[in-house]
Amino acid sequence: MKINRLFLLFFLFISIRTSFSQSNNCGGAVSLTPNSSCITTAYNVSKNWDNQAANLPCNSGTFPIDRWFTFTTPLGITSVTITATTNRNLNLSAFSGSCGSLVQIGCVNAGGTGVTETLTLTVLPSTTYYINLAHNSTNNMTGNICVVYNSTPPANDQCAGSIQVSCGGIYVGSTSLATSTGDPSGTCGTTAGTPGIWYNITGNGNTITASLCGSSYDTKIQLFSGATCASSVCVTGNDDYWFTITISWASTSGTNYFIYVGGYASATGNYSLAITCAIPTPPNCSVYTAPANGALLTCGSSNLTWNVPVGGGTPTQYLLFFGTDAAATNINNGTNIGNVLSYSPPTLSPNTTYYWKIVPQNGAGSATGCPTFSFTTGNAIVLNDLCGGATALISGVTINDDNSCATADPGLAAASCWNSGSVNTLWYSINVTGTTLGVLTSSITLANTQIAVYSGPCASLVQVGCNDDAPGAGCSASTTNNSQLNLTGLTAGTYYIRVDGKSSQVGTFNIMATSSGNVGTGAGVVGQDCITPISFCANPTSVGNPGYQNTGNICDFTGTGNCVFDEKNALWMQLTTTTAGNLLFNIIPNDFVSGTCDAETDYDWVLFKTSGTGSTNCANIQSTGGNGEVACNFSYLGVTGMSATGNTPANSSSGFPYTTSAGCYDASFETSVVAAAGDVYLLVIQNFSGSTSGFQLTAPTGGANISTAAPTQVLWSGGANTTSVSTINNWGRLRCTKLLSGVDGIVAASSAVQTGSSC
Repeated sequence: MKINRLFLLFFLFISIRTSFSQSNNCGGAVSLTPNSSCITTAYNVSKNWDNQAANLPCNSGTFPIDRWFTFTTPLGITSVTITATTNRNLNLSAFSGSCGSLVQIGCVNAGGTGVTETLTLTVLPSTTYYINLAHNSTNNMTGNICVVYNSTPPANDQCAGSIQVSCGGIYVGSTSLATSTGDPSGTCGTTAGTPGIWYNITGNGNTITASLCGSSYDTKIQLFSGATCASSVCVTGNDDYWFTITISWASTSGTNYFIYVGGYASATGNYSLAITCAIPTPPNCSVYTAPANGALLTCGSSNLTWNVPVGGGTPTQYLLFFGTDAAATNINNGTNIGNVLSYSPPTLSPNTTYYWKIVPQNGAGSATGCPTFSFTTGNAIVLNDLCGGATALISGVTINDDNSCATADPGLAAASCWNSGSVNTLWYSINVTGTTLGVLTSSITLANTQIAVYSGPCASLVQVGCNDDAPGAGCSASTTNNSQLNLTGLTAGTYYIRVDGKSSQVGTFNIMATSSGNVGTGAGVVGQDCITPISFCANPTSVGNPGYQNTGNICDFTGTGNCVFDEKNALWMQLTTTTAGNLLFNIIPNDFVSGTCDAETDYDWVLFKTSGTGSTNCANIQSTGGNGEVACNFSYLGVTGMSATGNTPANSSSGFPYTTSAGCYDASFETSVVAAAGDVYLLVIQNFSGSTSGFQLTAPTGGANISTAAPTQVLWSGGANTTSVSTINNWGRLRCTKLLSGVDGIVAASSAVQTGSSC
């Protein structure tokens, strides 16, 4: 009895399981998964099942037994093929809708018993369909069934197959089967977002809007124009508003436009592209951006630039009015210069006033009331702009020049070692009587020079030497932004020297050439080497940003000779005492904020005595690795100096008009040394991190007086951007005087790029 009961339970379990898994009505349809290849699902239809389908129009016979399946089409799928095999005479039918309201969309019964039936259907993406299998006998029916979708990319997968759209149309589809073949590269308003598909539209003069609102994924859109796909150029693109991407443009009648629909981060899905068109309104006037109205152009020429108008219709082109008459018509009288935002005038005459006006225009008309601007050219004749006007150099004599208004030589390529960028060259010549030629340029406001030397006449120059960065002589021996050539094995004759600014840079610089001996960067840089210090000429003395960088041209000390170990981003300042007393000074970085503690650039210092009892000199400093100092501080703090107590000066005291927490900077102050009248000190102030912050040096009251007499030499920097030697801002990073009788003017091999420096 126990065995019989187990057998009965097993039989009931199998019967119940078969009944539920093989239900013969629509509501219990078995789910199938469409694939790109046939993956079969087996079925077994009991002879006891009834046929739920009332009509099977592809065969007039009786089909008492049937079986139901269902499937949902994937994104982008518009065609499927259903294949079913059986051991009976099979009738295969497909339905759309729901079980309560089915609509037959296909049916096949091609043959007799054992014939495989195949049904191909046009379907909608992401839609559920039902399949009915029936046969006309009262026997069991077994077999296999699969649903295969067509994975062919859409017809408009590439630009050449783009589908034409028109105003008012809505175009739905999917990018799920699209490929990346032929998709746009680079950026057009946004990156393409591949894979994607293409549409095209012909411009009609209207403002056309293409919208992807209602799409099911994060779309992107790009627009190109051109006669063909291969010749098309970017117009605009958008990726700003998630699922509501739109672009609008003022179309030109007859122009072909290609619309690319992609997806963010390669997303794909169903999209809805709506095209609307609107008759445009005339554009407003543009705002002119350069040159300013009434401007004086130092270099004699300038591009005209303007902005896209704000409000009104979108321009499709701009009309240019340009001339020397007040109406701006005698050179260009309403010339259509296209859909651009700049114009480069032809060669302009010096000392002449020009007038210009820009009128935006589209299919609806032109902007009205647009202003007329004027500018005046200066006397910008650059005599040595071309080889034929080269400035003759005297061997060993340094001169100053400015390439701000220089241009490139027609037909002459950039020198072989030069950096890419616009060429703004000046030319020099020198007569070589022997076999050597040395050339050295140094930066002033032109921060980085590059040079080349040529032989032969100007019409057929041959490059014989080229340099971008001169070899360094400082502690790191790194290259400098100056340029240097020492050529040998030359034949006597005239050589031409070409000077340019690296990476399109322009500004002032120095050049020196010698036909006897070599040139180099081992000479001291004023303010950055021990032998060429800058005098303390005013109290306080300010060094503007970015302060002093690198180590000059001489490595004054390395190793462990003093507390800072090696020279770094140094300024050498000479202090001369006029009375006896404690030597006091404060160094305050420009980025120090009163009331804070340790939030500023880290400055360190070394103090050497070079005149008086116990003095040293630059040669000893160099030979001992920087030893022989009288005081030194290498704390991590930036506010530093010497005080009578060796601690932080009192808040708001002389030379320290700031507040900070008590004792904050004790570690960065040293106890003052006692100086005699006439003692001379060298204070080396170092920017530890190479920050772009300068500093202020102050000498508080209550200690030895430090001379602030005007120095006997000043450094040319061209800071006023003029050639006037009587302008104080043209002399020196620390502008304590100008070039007067008894004051030597120095043109040094150093860069004067500090801003805000003054005494």
